[in-house]
Amino acid sequence: MKTPPDPISRLLLAWRIEPSRDPGFRTQVWHRIESLRQASTWSHFARTHPAAVAGALSIAVVLGAVSGREQARASAAAESSRMASVYVQKLDARTMTMP
Repeated sequence: MKTPPDPISRLLLAWRIEPSRDPGFRTQVWHRIESLRQASTWSHFARTHPAAVAGALSIAVVLGAVSGREQARASAAAESSRMASVYVQKLDARTMTMP
């Protein structure tokens, strides 16, 4: 027993798309590619992503402040230790000179 042919299948088999030719298509595509390539500068990125730039700057400032504070503490501790050592050496009776 044969099934009758489906009219939708026949219609789909006969359907063809014929787009119109655009002679400037490639030129337009390359123009868009070039315009995107030129727009990828730091200033363009900063203008289009202000939250990311602000976040990166604030992280850099916080890390710089923490690092600077730790270096200052280490330097102050070393200087304090050096001064205490010099003070104790000056009080040593064996090395004192009388005026």
